[in-house]
Amino acid sequence: MSALRRSPLPPSRVLWIALAIATLATALCLTLASSQPYLGVKLAAEHPDAAPRVLAAKGPAAELLRRGDVLVALDGEAGRVALRGDDLAAEPDIAYADYASFAAFMGRQQRLATLQAGPQLRLLLADGRSVTLQPDAHRPLRDLPFTFWLQAFAAAACWMVGAAIWAFRREQPASVYLLITGFGTLLMAGSAAVYSTRELALPATLFGWLSQLNQGGALLCAGAFAAVLFHYPRSLGTPRWSALLVLGYVGLWLIEALHLLPFANRGVQGAILLSVLLAAALAIVQWRGARGDPLRRAALQWFLLSWFLGSSAYMLVVLIPALAGIDTGELQAYGFGLMWLVSLGLALGIARYRLFELETWWFRAVALVGGGAAVVIFDLLFVSLLDMSQPAALAMALAIAGWLYFPLRQWLATRVLQRFGLRRMRDVPALLREIIADSPLAAERLLPESLRRLFAPLQLVPLEEKALGKVRIVADGTVLRVPGIGRWPGWEVHWADHGNRLFNRQDARLAAAVRAVLERIVAYQDAVEASVERERTRVAADLHDDVGARLLTLLHRADGEQAQAIRETLASLRLIVHGLGAEPQPLAEALAEWRAELHERCEAAGVRVIWDEVQPLPDWRLDAAHQLHLARVLREAISNALRHAHPTLIEVRLSSEHGQLLLSITNDGSCRPPQQWRSGNGLRSMRSRTQKLGGELHIHGEAGRVVLRLRVPLDTSPPSGADPARSLA
Repeated sequence: MSALRRSPLPPSRVLWIALAIATLATALCLTLASSQPYLGVKLAAEHPDAAPRVLAAKGPAAELLRRGDVLVALDGEAGRVALRGDDLAAEPDIAYADYASFAAFMGRQQRLATLQAGPQLRLLLADGRSVTLQPDAHRPLRDLPFTFWLQAFAAAACWMVGAAIWAFRREQPASVYLLITGFGTLLMAGSAAVYSTRELALPATLFGWLSQLNQGGALLCAGAFAAVLFHYPRSLGTPRWSALLVLGYVGLWLIEALHLLPFANRGVQGAILLSVLLAAALAIVQWRGARGDPLRRAALQWFLLSWFLGSSAYMLVVLIPALAGIDTGELQAYGFGLMWLVSLGLALGIARYRLFELETWWFRAVALVGGGAAVVIFDLLFVSLLDMSQPAALAMALAIAGWLYFPLRQWLATRVLQRFGLRRMRDVPALLREIIADSPLAAERLLPESLRRLFAPLQLVPLEEKALGKVRIVADGTVLRVPGIGRWPGWEVHWADHGNRLFNRQDARLAAAVRAVLERIVAYQDAVEASVERERTRVAADLHDDVGARLLTLLHRADGEQAQAIRETLASLRLIVHGLGAEPQPLAEALAEWRAELHERCEAAGVRVIWDEVQPLPDWRLDAAHQLHLARVLREAISNALRHAHPTLIEVRLSSEHGQLLLSITNDGSCRPPQQWRSGNGLRSMRSRTQKLGGELHIHGEAGRVVLRLRVPLDTSPPSGADPARSLA
C-alpha cells in the first residue's frame, strides 16, 4: 500500500494506464462472449425443473424454431442431454448453495458446450418434432443483451473512478482501498457479464474461472469498501487493521476456491452481507465524528447516500432473497449497475458537488429504500410462511407497506425538518407576525432579524456593497447571500443552525420569500412616512405663517411681563415647528439658540449670566425629541429661578462624559432648601422630560445656592424604530 502511495506516476499517466486496463478488460469480455458457438435461440424457463421455452429465434435457428416451442433435449455427436430450466441459471453461485450441486451444474454445462461446439446439433421439441441446425462459430456482438453491456460498463466505470480518485488523492489511505474496490468490481462485474448472458452453456473450465473471478472480486470489493469507511473521511485507527480486513477477505476467496468454505456459496454471500453491516457501523461512527463540521459531514453524505442506495438496493433485490433460497441471478446485472451509483457518489463527494442540497435528498433516498424494503420483506414473509401465490403476496405486501409506510414517512419528514432546523414556506407568515409583534423594529433591522430567526446562524455580516439579483448560496453552502431592501444593505448569513448544517435550496427559497414580503412592508412604511412627512411640513408651515405671524403682531403691541410671555411662546413654537421637520440639529447650533434666549430673558430681568462650555463638546446631533425636551427643561429651570429665587447671577455649565451630556444650572437667589419644595407642575414636567430621554435630574442646595444637575445620554441618531414626533408631548 505504501508503494502505491509513493508512486511517481503523474495523475494523467495513471488515468491513461487505468483506461488501458479497462479497455483490455472490456475487450477480453467481448472476446470471450462472442467466441462461443451461436445457436440463435433465446430461451427462458418457468421454474428450474421445467424444459426451457423459445422466446425468439434468429440466425441459424430463424427458420427452424417458433416462439413458444419447448426444447426437451439436445442431440449431437457427443450424445444426448435433456434440458432443464436451471441450465439457464444466470448466477449459479446463487442458484446452487452447496459444492456438490454446483459441480453437477458445471458437468452439465460442459456436456452442453461440447454439443454446441459440434458441426451439427439436433434440437428435440416437446411436440415430437426435431430440427437440425448448424451453429455459427461466433456469437455476433449485436446479439449480446443489454445486461452484458450494463455489467461491462459498471465494471469499467467503477474501476476508472477508483483509479481517478487514487491518482489525485494517493496520499490518503482511503484512496488506496477505493482503487482496490474498483479493481474488485472490474473482476466481479466483468466476469459476470460473460457467463450470466451466455446463450445456453460455456465450457466448464472457462465457466469455473469466470465464477472464481466473480467470487474473488465480490469478496475483495466487500472487504476494501469497509476499509474505505474505516479511513474516510478520517482514519479510525492504524492502517494495519484495514489491511488485515482486506487480507481476511482475500483469504476467504482462497478457501472458497479450494471448496473448503463452510456453507459453500452461502458462506460467500454471508461474508458479503457481513461487510455491508460492518460498513454501516463504520459509517455511523464516521457520521458521529463529523458533528460540528457541516462541510465534512456533507461530503460524507454524498458518499453514504450513494452507498446506501446502491448497497441497499443490491441487498434487497439480490443478496437477501438469495440467502432465502430464491434465484435472483437474472437481476444481478442490475445490481452491478447500482454499483455505478456508489462510484458516482464517491466522485461527487470529492468534488463537493451541491453539498448544500443533501438534507432533503438524504431523507428522500432513505424513504424510497425503506418503502421498497417493506414491500420486499412482506412479500418474502407471505410467500415463505403463508405459502401464498406470488401475485397475492405482492398485493398484500403493497397494501400493508402502504398503510404503515406513508403515515410513518410523513411523521419522519416532520421530525427531520425539525431536526435540521428547516422551515417550510407555510411557516413564513407566522414568523413575520412574530418578528413584527415582538418589538417594533426599524426598517433596516427587519431583514437581519428575520434571517436570524429563520436560520439561527453563527454570524450575520452586512454587505459593504449593495447586493443585487437573487438570493444565492456560496462558499460550498456555508454562506447564504441575501440582497438588501431598498436603500438598506444586503446580508451574508454564515453557518445555519448554529453551524450544524449547510444551506440548501429550500433555505434560499425561504429567504427570497421572506425578503419579498419585507420589501412590501418596507415600501408601505416608506409610503406612510412620506405621507406623514408631507403632513408635518404642511402643519409646520401653517404654524409658522399663521400662528407665528399673529404672535409677532401681539409682541409689538405688548410690553412688560406680557411681552416676555409672548417671547417664550414664540420660542416654544419655534421648537415645535423645528421638531415637526424631524431634521436632526447639531448640538452646537442648539446651544447657541438656548444661550441667546437665556441672555435675552436674564437681561430683561436684570440678572447676570455665565455660560460655560467645556471644550470641545462632541459633535452630537440632536433629534427633535432631544431638542424639545432639553430646551423646555432649561427654560423651566430658568423660569423657576427668576420667579421664585430672584437671583443676581445664573450660571450654566455644560460638559460631556461617556456619551452623556452634563448640564448644571446654578443661581444665587434666596429661597427655601430644595427638599422643602412642593412638587408642582413645572418640577414634575422637568422630571418627566428627563425620564423620556433616559436621563437623571437632581436639585440640591450648596452654600446658599441652588444647583440643578441634568445628565442625559446622547446618540448621533434617534433610537431604533422611534418616531421623534411621537415624543414631542
